[in-house]
Amino acid sequence: DSGESLAFGPGHAFASAMPEERGTVMISGHRDTHFSYLQQLEAGDRLILKTRSTLHYYTVNSVEIVDSRKFTLDRDTNALVLVTCYPFNSAISGGTDRFLVYAQRDRISRPGNHLIQPRFRS
Repeated sequence: DSGESLAFGPGHAFASAMPEERGTVMISGHRDTHFSYLQQLEAGDRLILKTRSTLHYYTVNSVEIVDSRKFTLDRDTNALVLVTCYPFNSAISGGTDRFLVYAQRDRISRPGNHLIQPRFRS
């Protein structure tokens, strides 16, 4: 994710796993646009991450506020981490605090994995 990509929407952190890979997926976005809803998420809420070929289903575990200068991403989880600047209502940009939402993957759905009910002619 970079400043250029975040201007158009949330971005995938280069240092994290891709959604189809095993590992931690980190996606960041601006607190006052695409990720403003993060402040409303709570443990138990469901999220769906859609890629070109796959739907990834997650359940929110927790939220955390961290200092970005001291935070290190645990890359060995099978989780989604959504990140935005904090606090949400700050008039000043460029702070070091980040709001993180942690969500655990529940399942993956790919085309062809859906159960097709056969139809019989009578």
